[in-house]
Amino acid sequence: MPGLVVAATILAAHLFVRLVVVTARIARIHADTATVRWVPGPMRPEHAAHRPLVAEYQACGYQVHGCGHIQLGPQRIAVTLLAHPDLSVVDVVGPGDRLAASLTSLLGDGTSVLETLATLTTPAAPGRLIQVFPGAAPADLVARHRQAVTWLATRGIAPVGHVHGPAGVFEAAPHLLGRVPAPTARQAVALAQGRVHDHDGPLAEQPTVEDRLRAAGLVALGWPPAPPPVDRPPALDRPPAAEPSPWDEAV
Repeated sequence: MPGLVVAATILAAHLFVRLVVVTARIARIHADTATVRWVPGPMRPEHAAHRPLVAEYQACGYQVHGCGHIQLGPQRIAVTLLAHPDLSVVDVVGPGDRLAASLTSLLGDGTSVLETLATLTTPAAPGRLIQVFPGAAPADLVARHRQAVTWLATRGIAPVGHVHGPAGVFEAAPHLLGRVPAPTARQAVALAQGRVHDHDGPLAEQPTVEDRLRAAGLVALGWPPAPPPVDRPPALDRPPAAEPSPWDEAV
């Protein structure tokens, strides 16, 4: 019996140390989000793994803006950015075994964003209007993003550009994230396991969307609501053939 008590004590101490280490690492990475910058650079092997996702977004009308990386704590993360004439930006992030992509549009006065993605791995923050569609294909995410943009237009809220172009749009979301406290280890695990569902489904159908618009300071821009637009959301047809991209040739 004394041996079991000692073993349990050692295990508890080990788990506590691991929790402290993980929490400290999360805090360090989170602190970097407030000032993170996308650094353009040459094509690297990790960017080649992005090609299948990049091709699917190109089929939806996006053009490759460039390859680069971000630095979060000890992690150097490969990021390929794509841009669309409607001012939305796609970021394809990560190594080949953990690829992720999201669509972002800068809104209103340039301090809020609309994000559409298949998996949410970071906590929400005021100014981030997030819609998550687990398992959705790129074309579906693009369609959902455009539907949300169309719905926001009925509130008088429209996408805007950024002085730094697609990179500035991409950086807006992590900069907003950096203004809120870092997630706890438990919250980080819940996010990683997909157990956070507050943002699932179309933005217009989320129960707390009005509160989020208010928190983002966007209600005043779009009240009273404007009549719904007559035109349908943009089609997902492939755009006219463009000149060969150096990005394509380099892979």
